[in-house]
Amino acid sequence: MEHGVLAIGGCAAAIAVLVSGAGNPPADFTIPWAVLPIPGFLIAFGAAERYQGRFNDKPGWRGRLGTFLDSIHSSLALVLPITIMVSGAPLAAAIAGVFAYRVLAPCLLLPVSLAVLPTLRDMGEHQKGQAQGIASQPSEPALRRAASRNR
Repeated sequence: MEHGVLAIGGCAAAIAVLVSGAGNPPADFTIPWAVLPIPGFLIAFGAAERYQGRFNDKPGWRGRLGTFLDSIHSSLALVLPITIMVSGAPLAAAIAGVFAYRVLAPCLLLPVSLAVLPTLRDMGEHQKGQAQGIASQPSEPALRRAASRNR
């Protein structure tokens, strides 16, 4: 459902690029983003409304499908912007705030993820060496990073 919020922004951006006539990104990339999110939402919400209770308490994939459809259906009845509006904020401000939150939240985690990436790579190489029965030695950059952290 989070990606659905991002798809709305992607759809609007793709339409803006197509209307402006800019050639970058190319039309074979922007046309699907301009067209597909709208029928996707209509199909998902229509299926959730129609088949909401049909797959509940079923075993296997049918039960998981029922849970998925219930989550889509429940998002129609008590979404975050509506909750914020009921709390006293204007609906337009609530929608803009939730959209900004959904866009910015993944971006805030990106610097931390990039900072630990070399350490994770070293750990993966170390585990790969152990799995092959070879006692792998940490690389020179990994030793320097470990020494600087222990100071």
